[in-house]
Amino acid sequence: MIRSIDSCPTGVHGLDELLQGGFPKNSTILLIGHPGAGKTTFAAKFIYEGARKYGEKGLYISLYEPKYNFFKNMKKLGMDFEELEKKGLFKYINILPAAERDFIELFTNIYMNIIKTFRPSRLVIDSVTPILEVLGNEEARSFFRAVLFQKVPKYEITKIIVADLPYGEETIHLGGIEFVADGVIVMKTRISRGLITRWMEIRKMRGRAIPMGEIPFSISENVGIRILAPPRPETVPAPSLETIYFTGCKPLDEAIGGIPRGAQVLLIHPPGFRAYTELFTANLSTFLRNRLRILTITYSLPEKILWQAVMQITRTLNIDEEEIKKLIAIRSINPSAHSIHEMMAQVWSFVNEFKPDVLVLHGLR
Repeated sequence: MIRSIDSCPTGVHGLDELLQGGFPKNSTILLIGHPGAGKTTFAAKFIYEGARKYGEKGLYISLYEPKYNFFKNMKKLGMDFEELEKKGLFKYINILPAAERDFIELFTNIYMNIIKTFRPSRLVIDSVTPILEVLGNEEARSFFRAVLFQKVPKYEITKIIVADLPYGEETIHLGGIEFVADGVIVMKTRISRGLITRWMEIRKMRGRAIPMGEIPFSISENVGIRILAPPRPETVPAPSLETIYFTGCKPLDEAIGGIPRGAQVLLIHPPGFRAYTELFTANLSTFLRNRLRILTITYSLPEKILWQAVMQITRTLNIDEEEIKKLIAIRSINPSAHSIHEMMAQVWSFVNEFKPDVLVLHGLR
């Protein structure tokens, strides 16, 4: 994606496409979420990718996590902040919160001084919840407007302000700062089938059309945040009647007239019926004769078993084994180990990788 001059890319693959390039440049984004929802990982990714990809200095001010823990945890997610620090592209400040109002003065002095001396392009404050606890809603609103949300003259800084959402709560009293922010993102979690499902809601983003209400994502090692929403096509193309593929099963072909290119076919069968191998046997010679690339994704069998069935079938077709492996790909997904959004993302990843003409989803029971 080509970077727009008025955008600040988030660095989260898939999200920048949804936001037409990223956050508005020089904006302040309020990031709210339950504990464990991924707020720190998201904010860290924003800083890390800005420095790594665009050479933009990033400043991370934490009111919770010591620097050593932050560096260690983020490195597991593929973000080496120690390397960025050595290059002068990153600075981490840990300010321990206190109940006294002196803490607010200390925070303000450190905040203003580090901006003037380090001159960051990206800034994260994680989190402002201790400030809210010291000041209360009304005073906090004045503080945020005067300090955190104020555009600093001569500096263009895109900021993420993190706030904690207690478990079981859907809203948080922020003294109205959500109205001052240029963008508001809420990160949430829920348990489904014993698995953690994460998603974000973009409640507000000035100058951006929001195409989705809920955006599913995952947190994984060496990647960090990964958006799981598949691309949204503008239109659903109709099957092409100009190209018809016949199954090789004469009664079936006579009944349905073959399968148009681009058609979606659902095969339902009784338990125990070896429908996959029977149908695959009938279709494989036709697919291969037309040099169609076939991707099979199975949710119930190991890849090895399906490859054995394929090789048995292709021995009678007089096609080189290496050629078969160029035309056929088989992938296996364990549905009990992934959320529905993760499985959808895996399917899309396999399709992008292999670019098939024929996609077979096996074992969708």
